[in-house]
Amino acid sequence: WGTNFDILIKSDLETNKLDEITNNAIAILNHLNNIFNNYDSNSELSKFNLSKKNIKTEISPEFNELLKISKEYNSFSKGFFDVTFGKITSQLNYNNANVAEQEPIENNQCGGWSNLTFDYDNFFISKKIDCLEIDFGGIAEGYALKKIIDMMQKEGVDDALINFGGNITSISKNHKWKTYINEPLKEIKPFREINLNNQSISTSSLYGKFINYKSVKLSHIINPKTKKLREYQNLSVSIISNNPVYSDALSTAIISMSVDEMLEFISKNKIKAIILKKIGNKKTEIIYKTKGL
Repeated sequence: WGTNFDILIKSDLETNKLDEITNNAIAILNHLNNIFNNYDSNSELSKFNLSKKNIKTEISPEFNELLKISKEYNSFSKGFFDVTFGKITSQLNYNNANVAEQEPIENNQCGGWSNLTFDYDNFFISKKIDCLEIDFGGIAEGYALKKIIDMMQKEGVDDALINFGGNITSISKNHKWKTYINEPLKEIKPFREINLNNQSISTSSLYGKFINYKSVKLSHIINPKTKKLREYQNLSVSIISNNPVYSDALSTAIISMSVDEMLEFISKNKIKAIILKKIGNKKTEIIYKTKGL
């Protein structure tokens, strides 16, 4: 998946059973990687992205399910969560320092749900334009975590903490878990401790990757409504919920909004969130924090 995956389990189960559970978690990841990895030309997603328009493609149950979930979050977020603009992300080529030297990609028409034809009942999908590509990068990790958590609970795990590329989720019956949210900087500096019991947290930021264009920094985050890259700044959004899919998708959607849009959307939908911003060498500002967190 191109990122780190860590499991910590506290349990009285036999060691062999715990080995079996962790191996099952890795098997889930490997299976989903073969479906959703758009950097692997042999994955199911890549094969669809390379297909031509008006060709009906049969998709797996997982692809079908995640596409349906993605459409629901697209509607819920009023268009700010959109997996159909993968053509833009596939053209952003970063070096090892997560920096790209290139022109920003704007007004890209290779996306939009209206350019997809899908039959959820019969597991078929097709595109209306050749250049449309799907990118599940803003939701697939949360989806994988949900599958793993469900499996672990069925196997009798009562207490576990899982980190998947910065998406963190927990099972908490006997043990109380704590994690840290970092300051909104590329350097890792813990900012605040958070109790994370039977909850998930996902953080998205405008500083993780960027492109240099005419001496201006632009974030890798796309506003799917304007089809433009957001400005680079030390700002992060963390979403906390009991569903890792929800946390992952909404952190992706909300970070693409302006700050005013973020605050209105979070308040209207009663979302548990923390928004942090740092300007220059000043201390980190809490722009928004849900009461009680």
